[in-house]
Amino acid sequence: MIFLCSFFMLMLMLLIGLIAFLVFGTSALYIGAVVILHYFFYKKNTHKQTIPDKVVVVTGGTAGIGKQTVYEMTRSLATVVFTGRNVDAAREIVEGIKNQISKMNDAESAEYLVQLDQGEWNGDSFNSKVLYFRRVDMSSLRECFDFTGWFKDKFTQLDILVNNAGLAVSKKMTTAQGYEMTMGVNHVATVAITQELLPLIEATPQSRVLLVSSIVHRGAIPFISYFRTMIPEGEDITNTNAKFSGFPQYCLSKLANGCYAIYLSKYFEKKGVEAKAAYLHPGVIYSSFTRDQNFIMKILTFLIAPLMRTETEGAQTQIFLSKCPYDELIS
Repeated sequence: MIFLCSFFMLMLMLLIGLIAFLVFGTSALYIGAVVILHYFFYKKNTHKQTIPDKVVVVTGGTAGIGKQTVYEMTRSLATVVFTGRNVDAAREIVEGIKNQISKMNDAESAEYLVQLDQGEWNGDSFNSKVLYFRRVDMSSLRECFDFTGWFKDKFTQLDILVNNAGLAVSKKMTTAQGYEMTMGVNHVATVAITQELLPLIEATPQSRVLLVSSIVHRGAIPFISYFRTMIPEGEDITNTNAKFSGFPQYCLSKLANGCYAIYLSKYFEKKGVEAKAAYLHPGVIYSSFTRDQNFIMKILTFLIAPLMRTETEGAQTQIFLSKCPYDELIS
């Protein structure tokens, strides 16, 4: 009896030890992975120069990596125009930028701050000599065209266009013009804005167009093949009435972004225009973009959140491409 009790106690202690090893060992590996990723792999933009002579447009600039890009471009003393739907967030960003610039102790920054302080809100719009905000709902092409019309009346150059605005939805929704929401916002609206601003881009030496895409574009072709089997003949895969799935539509929209960037590159080259286009994968980022998902995705996001890039880390790629020397940018 004593032997059996000792044996079971030994087995229990081994089991407890194994569980402790698995829990604490896994935790240690997880923490180690977080440290390694954030301090060694998630690199920062190395181009710190100011660009006071540049005009920059950032779509979707009131949240996530778009907001961080707006902060960095104003820190670089560029003239920045940013768009978004959330006016309250834009107001906070304007005040945050003023606070940011006030801590930069040099003559250029002081002048930039003076021009910022002279800016005024007019309804949903902010206007100063160096920073502008326009409320634009990318699900409405009319609002996109209203914005581009205003911009072309206001400016004669466009050095950097950062097509950052995007979304992913889990339910079937359509834009004001009837496009599936993800494709309509991520691609159709992006193309509409870029095409309308092309004359200014072409007229600006060494201009660049950036499209925030995603590595998930690689999954678009398999999804197309699969969903073709469920879609009635002749029906548009991006706007089908068949059973809706949000992720395939997101993959398709990102594939479309990449294809459009390639088209623009060839277009600029053929016309002999001194402009470049590039599309980029910012990484997997913990932001409002990934938080606003269904319950299962929220749980998964919560579990892997420490491994994901922060909004500041995620913005570094498009900031790098915006500020790197023109000759180093691969179109």
